[in-house]
Amino acid sequence: MSVQKDGLEQFVAEVRRRGGSATRLTGAEALVEVQAGAGRPVRVKLKTKRRGDWQAQKSDANPRPENPIDAWVFVDVNYPIGSAPIVAAGWVRDDIQSQVQEWLAADPLRDSTKLRHHKIPEARVAEWRGRWDIIGFPTPATSSGDVTEDNLGAWVFKCNPKVWDLRQYMKDGNDSIDDWSVVDNYRSEMIRNGQRAILWASGPEVGQTPRGIWGIGWTTGQRYPSVDETQGYWTDEDKRHSVQWFAPTDITLMKEPLTAAEIRDYSGLEDLEVFRSPQGANPSWISKDQLARLHDLLEGWPEHEAGSGEPITVGAGGAGFGDPQTNKMIEDAAVDTATDHYTNLGYEVEDVGARSLGWDLTCIHASGDIRRVEVKGVSGPTPSILLTSNEIRSAREDENWELAVVTRALTKPTLAAYTASEVLEHAEGFVYRVDL
Repeated sequence: MSVQKDGLEQFVAEVRRRGGSATRLTGAEALVEVQAGAGRPVRVKLKTKRRGDWQAQKSDANPRPENPIDAWVFVDVNYPIGSAPIVAAGWVRDDIQSQVQEWLAADPLRDSTKLRHHKIPEARVAEWRGRWDIIGFPTPATSSGDVTEDNLGAWVFKCNPKVWDLRQYMKDGNDSIDDWSVVDNYRSEMIRNGQRAILWASGPEVGQTPRGIWGIGWTTGQRYPSVDETQGYWTDEDKRHSVQWFAPTDITLMKEPLTAAEIRDYSGLEDLEVFRSPQGANPSWISKDQLARLHDLLEGWPEHEAGSGEPITVGAGGAGFGDPQTNKMIEDAAVDTATDHYTNLGYEVEDVGARSLGWDLTCIHASGDIRRVEVKGVSGPTPSILLTSNEIRSAREDENWELAVVTRALTKPTLAAYTASEVLEHAEGFVYRVDL
């Protein structure tokens, strides 16, 4: 099924669920006439995506009196249609027009008739999520999947045992999950340290890994990008390589799962998103009310470890947590991983860490591209690191500076690279000089 057809079917089904009717109009555009009640029908234009941004045309900034529309509906097929942004057509037209004007003003040689595509990122229309009232339906509705800080009870990270071998992972003696893959959307951007987390196994309700809850715990930080991901327990090579983001977690695995059948039979839990949209992307979620009901079926929740109180070590390699001997081992392993990574990308790599320049590796590509890479390693899954004032100075002054963080450096090294602007955006004052 094409992405557009999938989005269209989701939208039509939701309109009918809300008591209305929807008719696809002929033509190349995905136009639908919607009748919500006794009023006049409204005409909507659907934009559907599976990943990335929605795609429009710069010409959508122009009035269309011969074929007017009342609203745009932006569908992400990975998430419940109830939370789709529904935007007044006039707002979309004016917004595209203002962006196109800025784009043309930046370069007089640009031609909007030749470069016709116009991207609409999720953040641009986020304020319109779930606005079914725009096309005549009451809002909010019970099917809305919009997550907020106020209604979030716990994130649900879904595991397909056919793609990632959870059973073998547990057989090998592992009793916790320290990160999980997520897609790039507003939900994963909301993930922070100290939010409750659930590991959910999808698939059949019987067998070696029956569907249900297999672990509970916490998130331990913000999502972070993955550059290199080892094979590990992945059984699908394509799925492994498609992963771009991870959420750090501290999820304790359960010896026996709380099965989907047990959960569905409990009043108030039969409408969980994992039941309504089993094919949705990570993360899914449960509300605070659903979490309270779920507590009745669980034997408690692991305590959240804040991770504070570790000693800080400042040495020749910079500042870090833990003892100097372990830090040196982690640092060396991280530099080895980063050297291999940039070498595989075609760079000639020189280790300059001993010179205190503000970076560790000078990487020069045959194309002339230069990267000055500061390398940091951590033993756990969370890319939380310390930078010296010299390293921060380099990030501010050198446009070719970047940060490579290697998580689980001694066990399962995974490298993520960050630009200087990304690092400076998240940097917080932490270590201070005090003259007494």
